[in-house]
Parts: sequence; C-alpha cells; structure tokens
Amino acid sequence: DGQTLSGFQMRFSTLPPRTILVVDDNEDMLELFGRFLTPHGYRVVTVRSTADALKTARRIQPYVIILDLMIPGQDGWDLLQNLLGQAETHAIPKIVCSVLQQKELALTLGANAFLEKPLTETALLSTLALLE
Repeated sequence: DGQTLSGFQMRFSTLPPRTILVVDDNEDMLELFGRFLTPHGYRVVTVRSTADALKTARRIQPYVIILDLMIPGQDGWDLLQNLLGQAETHAIPKIVCSVLQQKELALTLGANAFLEKPLTETALLSTLALLE
C-alpha cells in the first residue's frame, strides 16, 4: 500500500509572468512597485519619462500600464491621451496613480482605475484583481 500526503498541493505555472509597465519619475516609487508586485508573479518594467513610456508600451505590450500624473516634461494626462489614441496601446488597461485627488477626471479621460499615493500593497493588488 502506497502512502499519500493529504492537504499538499503543488502547482507549476507555465504561464509567463504578467508584465506591468510603471511610469513614474520618482525612483523610490518605482522600487516600491517592484517590491509590491514581484512576489505576486508580476514582471515590473519601469520608465521615468512619457517618451520612454510610449516606446516601451508599444514594444512590450504590457498587461497593465500604471502612470503618475506629475512627470516633468509631458505630464501623465498627455501620456494617458497618447496611449488611448494609438492602436497599439489603446486596449491596454491604464491605472493612474497620483497624489493629486483627480480620480473622477482620470476615469472620465479614459483610465481604467485610479490609485492614491501613498500607495499600499493591498490597494494595488485589489485594483489589479478588478481588471482581471
């Protein structure tokens, strides 16, 4: 007679990690996103400018784009409109993450969700879960 282990399961995922593109000019915020998301199986790609964000989004086709509003040069509002206006990036969900209390405006202008800074891991993960 064979022995069995009850209550023990092993799951092996063959799916590639979901890539999240984070656009923020603050290095600490970029690191925070990595700390929050990597343990949950996400691959985090970070950029610090809107120009890099557009190029990178087109190239990697991320699962989600998270963007700050206050970025030097072209701001997050412009980036959101550019992402929505381009065929390659239009369908990618976009989450605005900002200290600005602009949730209604962000959603009206096409964001799929809004996160307030300071960011918590719980808020971030629950917002991502809503997009699935």
